[in-house]
Amino acid sequence: MMDWLLSNLGYAFTLMAVIVAAIAIVAPFESLKWWSADMELTLPDVPERKAGEIPKDECFVVYLTGIGGSGDSLARREFGFLERLKERAPDAVIIHDVFPFSVTNNPLTGDRPLAWFFGAMHRARLKAKSIFFEFWIGARNVCQVAVCSDPRYGPIYNLGIAKEVYRALLSHGYDPRRASPVYLIGYSGGGQVALGAACYLTRLRSPVTVITVGGVFSSIPGLLLADHVHCLVGSKDRTVKLGPLMFPGRWPLAPRSAWNKARRRGKVSIVDMGPMIHSGRGDYFTRSVTLEDGTTYADHTADVVAGIIKAK
Repeated sequence: MMDWLLSNLGYAFTLMAVIVAAIAIVAPFESLKWWSADMELTLPDVPERKAGEIPKDECFVVYLTGIGGSGDSLARREFGFLERLKERAPDAVIIHDVFPFSVTNNPLTGDRPLAWFFGAMHRARLKAKSIFFEFWIGARNVCQVAVCSDPRYGPIYNLGIAKEVYRALLSHGYDPRRASPVYLIGYSGGGQVALGAACYLTRLRSPVTVITVGGVFSSIPGLLLADHVHCLVGSKDRTVKLGPLMFPGRWPLAPRSAWNKARRRGKVSIVDMGPMIHSGRGDYFTRSVTLEDGTTYADHTADVVAGIIKAK
C-alpha cells in the first residue's frame, strides 16, 4: 500500500496543481459577472434616527476574516477576539457578517456550483483538523486576494466589497449623514480586502481607518485614501513578510508607489505585537499563550485595537 502511495504521489501533486491553476484562472469570473449585472454603487435609503438613539462615541467596526474563512461563521478564536474588543470599546458597533472573498457576500457554501465541495471540506476540517481540507478553502480565497490586488480586476472587486460593507453598515444603524468613524479590521488576506474597500468607502463623510492583523497586502491606493493604516505584526509571523516580498510596490526601489508615499506621509503605523505567529497556537487570537507580563495574546490584540479606536 505504501509503495502504491509513493509511486502515485507525483500524479496526486500534479492533479492538485492543475486544479489550483484552474481555480486561479476562473478567480476573476465572479467579479466580472457581478460587474456586468450591477455596474453602479447604489445606496439604500437611510432610515431616520432620533438624537437620543445615537451614542456620543458611536463608531462602526467591520471585521474581515482571513483566507481560512468559508463565510458561514467565524472561528471561535475570532469571535473571542471580537467579544474582548466589545468589552473594551462598548460604544463600537461590531460587524462581522461580510465575507471578504466574494463581491456578493456569498459564502462558499452558498448559492454557487461548488458549494457541496466547499461544504464537505469545511465539515471535514472541523472533524479531522487536517491541512488537506483547509488547503482547498485557503487556495480558493488566496486567488480572490490576488484578484483584489490585480490592477485589472481589483477596482471591480473592491467596489463590490465596498458595496457589501456599506450595506452591512446601514443594516447595523450607520447613518452616512453623520461622521461616525468607520474601522475596517482585516486579518491576514482580509487586510488586502480592507484596503481595497477603503478605496471607495473613503468617499463617505466618515473617517475610515484600516487595521490589519497579520495583514498580507499589496501597494494599493487605499493606503493613501484611508485616514490611517495600522499594521499589527507579530515578530514570529512569517506569512506577513510575504507582502513586502511578493508585491514590488512595497519595495524601497518603488518610491512613487502608494505604500512608500503613505509611509512618507505618516499614514502607516507598524505595531510590534510581540512573538506572535500568523495562525494556530500562538497567533494574534490565542488565549492559551501569554506575553512576559502575563497578558494573553488575545487580550493584547484586543487592547491594541481598542486603543486605536479610543484614540480617535
